[in-house]
Amino acid sequence: MPKKFLIIEDEVLILQSLKHMIEAKGHHVMATSSGQESIKLIQENDFDKIVCDLMLQDISGFDIMEETKSKLGAQTVAEKFIIISAYLSPQVIQRAENYGCLFISKPFGDINATINKITEYVISNKTIQNIALVLKPQFNSQYLNMLNHLCNWLNRRHLKVQLDLKCKEYLQKNWSSWLKQADIHFIDHKQFFEMDLIITLGGDGTLIGKARDLQGGPPILGVNWGRLGFITEFSAEELYQVLEKVIRSEFTTTDVEMLEMRIITKNKIIQQRSFMNDIVISKNNIARMFSLTVECDQEMLAQIAGDGLIISSPIGSTAYSLAAGGPIVHPSIQAMILTPICPHSLLHRPILVNSSSEICISLDRNESSVAITLDGQETYDFQYGSQLKIMKGSQPPLQLIKNPSKNYFHTLKSKFLNHRSH
Repeated sequence: MPKKFLIIEDEVLILQSLKHMIEAKGHHVMATSSGQESIKLIQENDFDKIVCDLMLQDISGFDIMEETKSKLGAQTVAEKFIIISAYLSPQVIQRAENYGCLFISKPFGDINATINKITEYVISNKTIQNIALVLKPQFNSQYLNMLNHLCNWLNRRHLKVQLDLKCKEYLQKNWSSWLKQADIHFIDHKQFFEMDLIITLGGDGTLIGKARDLQGGPPILGVNWGRLGFITEFSAEELYQVLEKVIRSEFTTTDVEMLEMRIITKNKIIQQRSFMNDIVISKNNIARMFSLTVECDQEMLAQIAGDGLIISSPIGSTAYSLAAGGPIVHPSIQAMILTPICPHSLLHRPILVNSSSEICISLDRNESSVAITLDGQETYDFQYGSQLKIMKGSQPPLQLIKNPSKNYFHTLKSKFLNHRSH
């Protein structure tokens, strides 16, 4: 659907080039180099976005925003203005933040880079307005202070903050005084898909627990507020620096394909769930050996006797599977890893199969207390006569925001070496 833009810029080349490129995308554009004229245009028209240079010949961009604020309200300024300037000093940035609007720096001496950068953002469909926060199940006062600071930071930028409805009871019981004064709204599972951004504040477990239900949903920014974080790529210290870029839609995502499990009894699917890390078949009480038959694409793979079996994704290969002697598998590899737990036979070693394969597992005899554990968080009974099928997920992939300053091997080395040295 075409949008209506106003460009306020006194560099003629940038003004005309921006107007031409945005119109080429099918949008309507009005352009002016006069700050005074722009105030009149804003009052007479309903623009979707207003791109405004701070340094104009007659008045400054801040004067235009102040006039707009007095006539149309602070919310209009926060939602519609995009500030561009080659002089983004800390003082200028702080003043722009007080209006809650976004800002883009103009590279010195590179007109084409400036035009491309502004055009890419302005016509982007990725507008961040509604943000959902996913919290740890339980937390202390230090965590609450961090949460309060984050909510205030987002509110100052006129971004709408929502929390998972599941944490409402815990907050009411343990942190009621904070909840009463905070400008917080709660959303249910379906409403998460209406958000522009999801921020998880915890360890990998916090992200994984929510990710199982958010395939095909908005981008997820994983902030590591736990101990060992492989999937949550951003540290708490990086949070605000990263958020400044994310709310300007300056980020890239990586697609994470989930795996899917189905428990089938008497030819009926009685349970169907996605998982990110791994699925474990084991005894849930006494440690006693039992036997499983494992098929891959309807071909007999193995009969494994031991303490159980782990089927993990490449992302999950650094979790329980690694502790049980499985390999580390790069996330880009399309595979499932089958790792026996304390196998009775030396011949039963970890094996990789293509992620497009279908694994089928059944119990060899009637065993009691055998459980299927999903990502270490959900447990289901596994009965004799039932089948457990594992395959590539049928839902769209998960979108995780990438940390451009880190790569997989850097994370691998730093997490293992640092964790081991403490």
